[in-house]
Amino acid sequence: MFLGFVFEVLGVEVHTEGTEVGAEEHRGFFRLWEGFMRLGLVVLGLVLLGWQGVCLGEDLGVPAETIEGSPVLQRWLDKVPNVLEDIENDPSFKTRLRVGFSEFPSGESGGFNVGVEDVFIGRSGLSLSGDFQGSFDGEYNSYGANLQYYLRPLGSYVNFGPVVGYRNIKTDVYERDGVSLGARLMVVLSRGGAADLSLTQTWVKPGSGEDVGITTLSVGYALTKNLRISADIQKQNAPEEKDSRVGVVFEWMP
Repeated sequence: MFLGFVFEVLGVEVHTEGTEVGAEEHRGFFRLWEGFMRLGLVVLGLVLLGWQGVCLGEDLGVPAETIEGSPVLQRWLDKVPNVLEDIENDPSFKTRLRVGFSEFPSGESGGFNVGVEDVFIGRSGLSLSGDFQGSFDGEYNSYGANLQYYLRPLGSYVNFGPVVGYRNIKTDVYERDGVSLGARLMVVLSRGGAADLSLTQTWVKPGSGEDVGITTLSVGYALTKNLRISADIQKQNAPEEKDSRVGVVFEWMP
């Protein structure tokens, strides 16, 4: 009775007719053996998984119930993640919301600046930036938006890539607006936005004979987990005149 039940569970058909005893007995025997092997492997896998969880719990001082309720620990039990790959693709610098005080040109007219830097679009290396700068007397203002594409993995300490966007510039001498092209270099001194510097060179209306070159150096340092202070130095080089801007900016990292 018991063997018949086991045969039925394992899907083994046993024939008792005398004319089929030969080859069918051998096939039935091998099917039975295969079924027992499968059952044994399943039981062994369950035992090893439970033992692994208990051992991990003992090593970490975490109860087995906690491991069962933790997707992260279960993920590590199932497959150890590629930590190096995660580090390389996790951005070493963060998105920054900016607001601060500026001088246009340096020391002549006070003003302000607001903007956002490096809003990442997925994990592709593409980011969006935008800003507005203006003097309190209305003589100087500039605004625009850029797309940057970082060519190295986002977790790199040194990164660079092309910049394309639009910029509008107004001073007491000239006005410009049009396509902006250039490049950016990002040097991360400490990951996670703790400290970094960026150097950006762009040209507004390049090749038109009225192009304006803009060089911007920005150095930032974190005061808290989410708050940074940054210093900006910017040079504008137009056919009509050369301008400069310095600024102190507070940056919030979401």
